[in-house]
Amino acid sequence: MAHSASRANILSKLQKALENNKTDIPYPHIDQSAEAIHQPSNLTLAEQYAIAFNQHGGRFVYCEDHDDMLMKLLMLADNMGWKNFLVQDPQLVALLHPQNFTFISNKDDAASCQGIITLCERLIAQDGAALYSSGQCYGRRLLAAAPIHITIAYTTQLVSNWAVAKQQIQQKYNGALPSMLNICAGPSQSFAVENIPITGGVGAGKCYTFLVEKMH
Repeated sequence: MAHSASRANILSKLQKALENNKTDIPYPHIDQSAEAIHQPSNLTLAEQYAIAFNQHGGRFVYCEDHDDMLMKLLMLADNMGWKNFLVQDPQLVALLHPQNFTFISNKDDAASCQGIITLCERLIAQDGAALYSSGQCYGRRLLAAAPIHITIAYTTQLVSNWAVAKQQIQQKYNGALPSMLNICAGPSQSFAVENIPITGGVGAGKCYTFLVEKMH
């Protein structure tokens, strides 16, 4: 009980401090909407996403349907020698279980797996980024644990920009955002050591997006 009272007291003080030290928006006359920042494109949302994602170092795979996705995923896994991936989403487990693809479903074994296969909340076309949240079944910690991250997404999840994605996520979760949102735009990169680029040091070193056109 004392812990809750202390927490409430701290939050109250923070709220008052923020109210008393408001900073005016710089250059309020400038239109900062996504439409004003990004030039209109004649490309489809899927094409915009694929181009931007590839520019970030990601690897994009277009799939006509689930059967096409499974064929390409199994072919890639065979060529790369992948035999131990973590899969937790019930929808993906149901898809992959009948296939000749070895995977584990216990998140406690994440450290020993070669990679993970997940769904996402949305694909943001302009940024070539996928949006994940703690509202999904694997929670807050899984995405940063694996060296390879494969995302299975659908064309119905494509949105033009972050503002649209945020609005749709709020609607999905009844007006509230999940406690964590994670935006991933390709393999992780760091320049922390002598300004030398390091890929995969703080997250997945290889990122794939399998975009499925049709949902059966």
